[in-house]
Order: sequence, then C-alpha cells, then structure tokens
Amino acid sequence: MRLTVWVDDWQMQCCGEGFAPGDVVSWQLLEADPEDYADVVGEDLAAGIDFHEEHHGGGEGAPPPLWRC
Repeated sequence: MRLTVWVDDWQMQCCGEGFAPGDVVSWQLLEADPEDYADVVGEDLAAGIDFHEEHHGGGEGAPPPLWRC
C-alpha cells in the first residue's frame, strides 16, 4: 500500500527526527482534507494527500498512530 503523507516543516523543526527514503518511521497520521493544502500545492496534488503527520496530538480523543512504515 502506498500513501502520501503531508509533513509540516515546523513539526519536524520543533521536535521531529530526521528521516530519509527507506527509513522506518512511526508517526501519528490523521486523515487529510485536500482543501487544507490546495492553496499550497494546487487542487490536483492536494487531492492525492491521504494523511498528515501530527507530532503534537490531534486533541482529546485523537486516534492512536495508524501506520508504522
């Protein structure tokens, strides 16, 4: 299964660990809303973003990490 995950630079600058292609990561992924990214990457690319990574929790009741890749 292939996923497209949006990773905000500020999350990584704050407290993220660097990663590179082929690395194993464990992230909390939240379902992405394409409207949140359309202004940044355009509607076509935004439609392909499946999840966004969240270092700081999604608030009360946030789901546990979904993927370990």
